Amino acid sequence: MAYRLCFYKRARRELDECCQTYGDNLRTELWNWLRDIATAADTGSEIGSVDIIDLLDEGLSQDASQWSQALKRWWNATPVEKIKATLVLLRKRCPPWQARFTVRWITVLGQFPCEIHAHYIVDHVNKQVILTLFDGLPGQT
Repeated sequence: MAYRLCFYKRARRELDECCQTYGDNLRTELWNWLRDIATAADTGSEIGSVDIIDLLDEGLSQDASQWSQALKRWWNATPVEKIKATLVLLRKRCPPWQARFTVRWITVLGQFPCEIHAHYIVDHVNKQVILTLFDGLPGQT
């Protein structure tokens, strides 16, 4: 089963406004893309997405930067989340929390190409993908 999709309030509001303005075809395409992101997070096949920390700090290796961010979050986690995070670490051999982003080109109203960026956090502990920010949504200000 794919991870659950969650949203920061602003990201959800902007997605809903875009879908309301541009109709069902765009809504279907965007939600299919978001479900694909959740499925990829669940299976660990992050094809088509990039670790945000990699982009921000090229001086560190990908693994080191992911682990440092996960360690910071682990220290602030509840005792139950710490246990779950340790289990994720042992089972999946990856950081329990990963900040990532991906890009998708879509066609709006059948003729206007649009590049949309989705920034999100993969929370392996609670089995969810948290969409934090969209950039490039049609009509987005």
